[in-house]
Amino acid sequence: MTKESLVDIVDPKFKSFLVSADKEFAPHFYGFSSLKCVSYVVSLKWLLEFLERNAFESIEIVVGKEVSDLLPEDVLREELGREKDEMIERMLSLLQEGRLKIYIGDRIIHSKFYILNGNGSVRVMQGSANLTLSARRGKQVNYMWEWNLDPTRDMALIHRFQADYEQHRKYCSPFMQDLMEMVASSDGLDRERIINRWLARTDEVEDMSIMPLLTQLGTEMLEGGEEEPVYRMTLPSDPSHRKAVEQILKPVKYEKGGLQISFLKKDFLRSESLIVPLMRTDFSARSIVFNIKSERFVIGDSLPPPESVNAYLANLEAYIATIDIGKTRNRNISVMTKMSMYEGLIYLFSSPFMNEYMKVKREKVGRVDERGPRFLFISGGSSNGKTTFIKYALRLLTGRDIAPIEKSKFRKQYILTAAGLGTTFPLVFDDVPPQRLNSSDMESTIKSYWETWWNGDSIFPTVIISSNAKSTREWHQTRVKTLNFDVHFEPSMKAREILSGIFSRQNDIFSAFVRYYFQNYTGTLYDDELELGRKTMLDLYDYANRPVPEYFPRKPIEEIYDPDRVRWRELIDLQKVTLREKVDSLEVTFGEGFNRADVEHYADSIKHAKHRVVGTTIVVESPEDFRRWLELNKGPKGGFLSKLFSRRVS
Repeated sequence: MTKESLVDIVDPKFKSFLVSADKEFAPHFYGFSSLKCVSYVVSLKWLLEFLERNAFESIEIVVGKEVSDLLPEDVLREELGREKDEMIERMLSLLQEGRLKIYIGDRIIHSKFYILNGNGSVRVMQGSANLTLSARRGKQVNYMWEWNLDPTRDMALIHRFQADYEQHRKYCSPFMQDLMEMVASSDGLDRERIINRWLARTDEVEDMSIMPLLTQLGTEMLEGGEEEPVYRMTLPSDPSHRKAVEQILKPVKYEKGGLQISFLKKDFLRSESLIVPLMRTDFSARSIVFNIKSERFVIGDSLPPPESVNAYLANLEAYIATIDIGKTRNRNISVMTKMSMYEGLIYLFSSPFMNEYMKVKREKVGRVDERGPRFLFISGGSSNGKTTFIKYALRLLTGRDIAPIEKSKFRKQYILTAAGLGTTFPLVFDDVPPQRLNSSDMESTIKSYWETWWNGDSIFPTVIISSNAKSTREWHQTRVKTLNFDVHFEPSMKAREILSGIFSRQNDIFSAFVRYYFQNYTGTLYDDELELGRKTMLDLYDYANRPVPEYFPRKPIEEIYDPDRVRWRELIDLQKVTLREKVDSLEVTFGEGFNRADVEHYADSIKHAKHRVVGTTIVVESPEDFRRWLELNKGPKGGFLSKLFSRRVS
């Protein structure tokens, strides 16, 4: 005998049930002709099967944004990319017929509910089950309830549920709408090429086709006078090119007639289309020009007096001294963290000159070494001052409170669009999730940025990233400069008061830096992209007659301090690994508590030693290089590390 639930007793049309397999979920959708639903994650493959198996005339679904760094449209595109031709053509057909509509949320939507209609009945279901293969295959247990409503008696309640659905949909935009428009207006162009570009999210920007147009737009916006407030441009005739430009200009109120488009310059300069401030580094005028919210600034055209520069340097040092408020393991770590912060400031000040560094390098070494100046990666755990550092550095750069770019925009398309506008203002992303930083999409972006996408006519900004990632992939090592802020700050009113005082003081150190940088610039190519920046800062100390602090990084920080080496030595000191020397290799086996991901994390941090991962063991194929990197031979003879490496196993 089946035990009745309380709701069955109260209202027989209201039932609750558990879902642990498809056979327990699918029958609840039978007998209806249409479905509207909100699902946190959706599987397109099952959605198509679902539509055909249930003979639905239409399905409309709202897909919420995930908590992780993966955006729902990226997840859906990846699935389409895996399934490829047959699925995407089926999707396009259903979307064009109006039988399928998918809406992507612009925020986290965690709701899951379903409204089914047909055969004179309406069923509403709500619970924890999503439209995914996981729910279908019994990998989850979900609790659900359903309410069967009669349109002749329950219309007020039905309208309430439909209004709830519409409330969710207002936060959304239609998925694949842009692809449908590009295919419809392709005028016989290669359909497969358009689909492949859409799947890769290139929208023709990656192949550089619209980059000159964007660079011209940025140039004329920055250099154009105020006598002509309206900007006019001709859109590309290619539909995918045109769509890409229109997407960039979407936040601007523009008028369009055919391929002609016009808008107010001030609207563009104040809109989200701009992405970051427009900035140009003018070597002929020896100055930097930039625009913030339609206000124009010129930096480097004058040199502040020595006493002012002294005050600016004092303010900068006061900020770095806040490290002493935090907690570090010892004084050496404190000094190294201060050095890392100073190195980061030198990088920020030098960032508008990185495009010129790349230009000189390409002219002098050509394709022998195609890599450009390294991106900057600021690492460390939570509450280590990364975000405050970025705010302070951007304030020094602009004299204004400038927010970093949202971490959700740390994507190939966004970076390419910013590069296309021809700004030398750095792209600064704060608190990027580790999985996003180390994704294959970012690998291709970082590898291609200077090496493939940049050319002699380009004006590209450099990229600065902060993240809680413990380490980056091996391919980062020659393309990304890493700074580790090894400090922890406890929230306190005293610390906030000190920082408030530092931030409130005027500091035009960047103007003095630019002036001296241009004076020092000779077109010489240095191995270290910050060589001229270091010299410039030392010149400013000399000009201000101020002593240089002990933590000033006189050479690249990685030549002074390697946090990965410190972590490896701690790992060995604490005997968390077992080392076995073979004839021609060294096996490093991790103990309990370490999984494969942990081992790969440590493997990625090994520098200058060939190695491979086998389970939870790292096989180092060049042991001498490994020892040299860890400086293991520098310890006292007969010490613990020496004994560890004295064992040879044949």
